Amino acid sequence: MEKEEFLKLLPKLIMEDNEVKGAIITTLSGIVATKDDIKSLIEHFDKRFEAMDKRFEAMDKRFEAMDKRFEAVQAQMDKRFEAMDKRFEAMQAQMDKRFEAMDKRFEAVQAQMDKRFEAMQAQMDKGFDIQHKELMNISVAIGALGRRSGKSLEKRY
Repeated sequence: MEKEEFLKLLPKLIMEDNEVKGAIITTLSGIVATKDDIKSLIEHFDKRFEAMDKRFEAMDKRFEAMDKRFEAVQAQMDKRFEAMDKRFEAMQAQMDKRFEAMDKRFEAVQAQMDKRFEAMQAQMDKGFDIQHKELMNISVAIGALGRRSGKSLEKRY
C-alpha cells in the first residue's frame, strides 16, 4: 500500500478501531500532551494567575495609598502656594504705593526745577536785554565819536 492510500485510510481506522487508536496514543504519549497533561497545565497556570491577581491587588492597594499621600502633599503645597501668592500680592500692593509716592515726589521736584529754570531763564533774558541796550548805547556812542573825530582823522591820513 502506498503512503497516500494509507493516509486516506488512517483517519477511518483511528475512528473505528480502538486498538489502532490505543497504539497511536501509546506511541505519541511521549511526544504529544494528553488531555490530562493539558488539564494539569491549565490548573497550574490558573493557580499562578490567581497568585498574580493577589499580588496585583496588593499593588493596587499600595498605589491607592500612595495616591492618597500624593494628594495630601499636593493639598499642602497648594495651600503654601496660595499663601505665597497672597504675600506676593500684598508686597506688590506696597510696592505700587511706594512707586506712586515716588512718582509724586519726582513730579514735585520736576515742577520745582521747572520753576527755577523758568526764573533763571527770565533773569538771563532780562540780563541779555540789559546787555543788548548797553551795547546799543555803546554803539551809538562809538558812532558819535566816529562822526566827530572821523573827519579830522580822515584829514590826517
